[in-house]
Amino acid sequence: MISRDVVNLGFVVNVIEDPEERAETLKKAYGLAQKVLSVSAMLTSETFLRGYKPFRDGIITKRQTFQKYFTQEGLKSFIETTLETNAIAVRPGVFFVFKSEDDEQEFLSNRQRRAVSRTYLIKRERKINKTSRPYVPRVDRTLKIEENKETIEKFWETCLSFGRVCLRDETELFEPVRKVFGSISKAFQYCLEKFGKEAWDQSRQNRQEDLLVFLALGLFGKRKAYSHHPKSLQRDFKEFFGSYNDGLELAKRQLFSVGDFTLIREACLQAHRDQCGYLLGDHSIQLHTSLIPRLPAILRIYIGCATQLYGDVENADLVKIHMQSRKVSLMLYDDFWDNPLPSLKERIKINLLEQKIDFFDYSQKDQTQIHYLKSRFLNPSHPKYSTIKSFDDKIQALGIFDFSGFGPPASVFLRALQEQGVNIHGQSDY
Repeated sequence: MISRDVVNLGFVVNVIEDPEERAETLKKAYGLAQKVLSVSAMLTSETFLRGYKPFRDGIITKRQTFQKYFTQEGLKSFIETTLETNAIAVRPGVFFVFKSEDDEQEFLSNRQRRAVSRTYLIKRERKINKTSRPYVPRVDRTLKIEENKETIEKFWETCLSFGRVCLRDETELFEPVRKVFGSISKAFQYCLEKFGKEAWDQSRQNRQEDLLVFLALGLFGKRKAYSHHPKSLQRDFKEFFGSYNDGLELAKRQLFSVGDFTLIREACLQAHRDQCGYLLGDHSIQLHTSLIPRLPAILRIYIGCATQLYGDVENADLVKIHMQSRKVSLMLYDDFWDNPLPSLKERIKINLLEQKIDFFDYSQKDQTQIHYLKSRFLNPSHPKYSTIKSFDDKIQALGIFDFSGFGPPASVFLRALQEQGVNIHGQSDY
């Protein structure tokens, strides 16, 4: 067998009958991985297993084959106990195991790094401050700048993603840009003058919050404290906190604040004011998962703590933060974006304190649960918001439905529409 950077052990451990052979297979796969091992297995619930014939620690299927169905918690425990290292949840039934502490920390940090909006941050020309002394390039350099315009913009975008001036070993754009301006400091000054300080200040605030969330989730996960981090992260800690230990102290305070209902409630109210979610009193706030990076740091930590065992929440459509019960719910819908009235396929409820996950399958239920008024859970800046909002307004304008709670049952809703002579086409343009 040949070693590779990435080894995928996909749906293998669940078909091995002997627990010892199962563990040995996992160890061998990990031994072949030079950078990361991906482990996936079938998941199920106790309800699903009823009626099947038990065999060893699994079941015998209708096809007379062996299957070991794991819970998410059980799969994580099996991997970590066998390999004696961290297993990072990527999605239900899928975990990554890194060989290098540096690679693991880089992966976890990048998970919390929000994307830079090129349209918003690159194309906004600054308002000239007449009292400042802008950087004025020489005539020959002006020509070079024009010839390398795209490279310079990408360099600026990279710096925005770091929240600081990126260095030679952090981007391949460093040397080309340095050659244009003579030095990186002059390049940065030019970009700051051209694109504006507002975007730069916002990027620094975003990156500091991203790092706080990363550190807080590391504390919650009780991962061993690494004395060594990738160089890029070491620079981040020094730039934004002064030191790694100072950053940990700030993250610890943020993590403890997750248990304060008053702070969680205020953060939810702030998110609602920022049009990042639909508020249901002091009970919960619900929003599309794409809005999570725009939430206050305390809510991002709240969601991150709850979903640490689940994996990337972007796999779901909506997330609901339960303010008082320390729970987070994730909802997956059938064609959320292109169907004006998508139906619920799956709901996942996660207990933050117990790190327990319950999966609820709605695809087989007799009564379809429709999701109404999607615009409430989106931000007006989303490209499809106006179309979705227009449809929602038309439905509400009929004045025959009560959309409080879960709204009317699907059968009642569709029958009423039919009686009104209203036709709905499930198309992206509605």
